[in-house]
Amino acid sequence: MNTIQITSNKIKAYLLEHGYHPTYLKGANKGFYNPRNRQTLLVPNSNDSLTKIQVLELFQNSKAIDMPAELEWYRFQIFLFNQKQ
Repeated sequence: MNTIQITSNKIKAYLLEHGYHPTYLKGANKGFYNPRNRQTLLVPNSNDSLTKIQVLELFQNSKAIDMPAELEWYRFQIFLFNQKQ
């Protein structure tokens, strides 16, 4: 089975695709502002590989996402699949 490597840059591209705006740097993280709910999601600024658990925690620990973390994960997977094609 061909697995997709999850990197910070792919998460950033996903957020930009869904209308988030890059804002500020906070430590080792880059902020992405969601104008729909006026919250900011912090994503690691380095392009490190992340696990599914780490991405889910990133979504769960933020109030900036539009859907519950599990649904946001599936929407992210669809985004990654479409990027491959």
